[in-house]
Amino acid sequence: HDIKPWNSMPHLNQTTSQFHPRPELNCKVSVIQANIVNIKVDAIVNAANERLLGGGGIDGVIHTAAGPELKKKCEKFPILNAYSQSRCHTGQCKVTDTKGCPKLNCDYVYHTVGPRVENKKLMDTYKRLLRDCYENCLANVLTNDKVKSIVFPCISTGIFKFPNEEAADIALSAVRTWLETYHSQIEQIVFCTYEDGDFKIYQRLISKYFPTSDQPSVTTESMKCKTDNLSIHSSTADIIIATNSEIP
Repeated sequence: HDIKPWNSMPHLNQTTSQFHPRPELNCKVSVIQANIVNIKVDAIVNAANERLLGGGGIDGVIHTAAGPELKKKCEKFPILNAYSQSRCHTGQCKVTDTKGCPKLNCDYVYHTVGPRVENKKLMDTYKRLLRDCYENCLANVLTNDKVKSIVFPCISTGIFKFPNEEAADIALSAVRTWLETYHSQIEQIVFCTYEDGDFKIYQRLISKYFPTSDQPSVTTESMKCKTDNLSIHSSTADIIIATNSEIP
């Protein structure tokens, strides 16, 4: 299953946006509902914990698929805090390759640690740290010419308890802002949701940050988006491409 860019999908849901339509950006973002390890792409982002040794949610899914070799790679990062055994600060990103992890369909895993929401009075700090996760992953894209496509899960929305809608807003905003400067450095950024609720949130919010153009002369083909390398590896993988057909 090929992953289609956002602006090539029919019946796009339009919402009020502060951004101008930019087809050269819209053709580089996608929203899907799938298992992240089934996506054939250059890099996937792991919503990790501070130790980087596997955990629950997406972290567990990725480490299970990768096998013990990924854990060995993560163990090589220096411990930053002896008490917590932390190898990655909240908001930061550590990169491993996937050599020796044949069940992963990517070349790199970008491990980032989202904020744990433990005190609602600190939400402004949590929001900044979550944005750091996306920005630091994207900053690492610029350091590797081999990474032209990257997939983000919903960071911090599981056991870390970040409000799902606010998390999606931050993710879309961070990617939109980054693409305005660096869109020529990437071919595709995929927002991969696992839960139905998150998928519907992204369906509803994406046009807020990536409004589509009504100009008939502007097409995905004319923007020459290169998405040939993006697909779902497993033929049995469930995947839904975002349209507005199911949006109330």
